[in-house]
Amino acid sequence: MVSWPRRATQHPKPTLSRTELDRLGLTRQDRVLAVLESPSSELRLVITQHQLVLLPDAGTPVARPWHLVDRGSWSREDEALTVTWVDGPEPWRFVLPQPDPTALAALRERVQASVITHHDVKVAHGRGSVRVVVRQELATREVLVQTLYGQGVPAGDPVVQRAVAAAIAELRDAVGLPPEE
Repeated sequence: MVSWPRRATQHPKPTLSRTELDRLGLTRQDRVLAVLESPSSELRLVITQHQLVLLPDAGTPVARPWHLVDRGSWSREDEALTVTWVDGPEPWRFVLPQPDPTALAALRERVQASVITHHDVKVAHGRGSVRVVVRQELATREVLVQTLYGQGVPAGDPVVQRAVAAAIAELRDAVGLPPEE
């Protein structure tokens, strides 16, 4: 018996009007890669080369550069995309019953493009870990180091501080950044 693969769900490519593109305020070097539309919302998530933009039908768009995205994950159970941030703002939660896989791939690729290297520092006595990440601001090519403390990890603990400082020094050296002063 021959079985045929299921036909992929067609995802019409969302388009933005000239007015919506103008509202994004993109630079000439930036361009739209994909748009995710939620059927139950008046919001769109616009994926550009340099930033992730929450575009409401009315009101001011909210743009965040890729180096501030910690991760994006789509849950089949919740039918939602959740984007978390390295600098602490509330996650963006976006209902998407059937997201366009190409748009999700673009989101993943942009986050990964901003990461140069990283190191997870295990903290003594099983207290968790600290992620040290060297990232690039995609619009300016500026290289920066981020330190992300896991839940319950005491940032002020001298043992943790020494381990994190050693990881930062190692990563800075690995990518050719000068030592911290």
